[in-house]
Amino acid sequence: MSEARADALEGGSYEVLRERLAKQGEVLAEKAGRLNDRRQEVFGGSELAIAAATRVRTENNCVPRDIVQVGGRLLFGFNVVLHLREPTAADVFSVHALTEGADGFELDAADAPGLLDAPDFVRELGELYRYYKKARLIQLRMTETGYLLAIFQIGETVDDVRVFHWSDSPDG
Repeated sequence: MSEARADALEGGSYEVLRERLAKQGEVLAEKAGRLNDRRQEVFGGSELAIAAATRVRTENNCVPRDIVQVGGRLLFGFNVVLHLREPTAADVFSVHALTEGADGFELDAADAPGLLDAPDFVRELGELYRYYKKARLIQLRMTETGYLLAIFQIGETVDDVRVFHWSDSPDG
């Protein structure tokens, strides 16, 4: 067999395989779409889509940890390492209102009286970071019973935790 004919056959084989794989991909996508439609019929739900993206600005370098909605506002939790002082509530948490502006959604700093400025909370958070130098926020969570939980890992294992909790009132 000549080299030209061998090259033509190999090229043809590639094209045939590529077309077969493309057709199989289309069939698979169609089956997945039908399965998803059936899932939505049985279990309900809607398509998820990203509406917008925005940034949360903080004064310190930090790692975002969690976000939860509280009283129509968004409470963000961060892990921050400050070498010269202990973190405060303002270093670990921030409250924002989500508003729709001309350029899309924006996060504006918001107040949440009694949430992060309660004297007992400020004192206990200070003690947490004073006595547990490696304390870090693990999760923010709203419970079905209306409590907001801030869960901190204070030791080496995931079982070493300290939990702050607030009761969510109807007025936020």
